Amino acid sequence: MEESLYESPLPPSEVQEKAGSYDRWFRDRVQRSLDDPHPGIPPRRSDRGNGRAH
Repeated sequence: MEESLYESPLPPSEVQEKAGSYDRWFRDRVQRSLDDPHPGIPPRRSDRGNGRAH
């Protein structure tokens, strides 16, 4: 077996369970965002604060 740079203190089954739980949560958040009827942030407004010239 290949040695990992990070060894989890959790048993593999619990790591898989937590990863699956996070994946479901993340996919739910993405779907909510896609389904949100509100308009997105206009490009000019979203450029503020990121160091780009206006």
